[in-house]
Amino acid sequence: MLLDKPGIGVHVDFRRENDGNVLHFSTGAKSLPEIQIDWSALSKEERTVEHFGARFLCAAVLACYTNTFANALIREGATIKSLVARASIQKEKDEIFRTHYTRIALELEVGLADQDEPAFKRVQTELELGSLVTYSLPQGIEVEHAIRRV
Repeated sequence: MLLDKPGIGVHVDFRRENDGNVLHFSTGAKSLPEIQIDWSALSKEERTVEHFGARFLCAAVLACYTNTFANALIREGATIKSLVARASIQKEKDEIFRTHYTRIALELEVGLADQDEPAFKRVQTELELGSLVTYSLPQGIEVEHAIRRV
């Protein structure tokens, strides 16, 4: 089983209920133990534009990058007054007409006192290489599939 391999530190479990109208993701995180998506009140047209895979990718990028950036600033002794970020994702079709994500744009706005400008510049330079998630995506992440009928 995939989850039994050494070195895997995070697991997310999924279950589908109510004829596919309710999706549950058990994250194992204390701060966000479960994510539930309920499509039962949405029309078919509304469901087709929900794009949760893309939204989860953007959320993963935002969570990792902003947390890494904030922790680096704090380590440098800076006091963060505000931190706001946005991510968007672009998709295209390849030569065999399969749609795939091609680019994630990330914007980050950090409110700091003038005295924290040197720390901001150091962290900004350091994080140009990315956080764990934003560095890993362009490197390519191997995905293994184990699909069984039960």
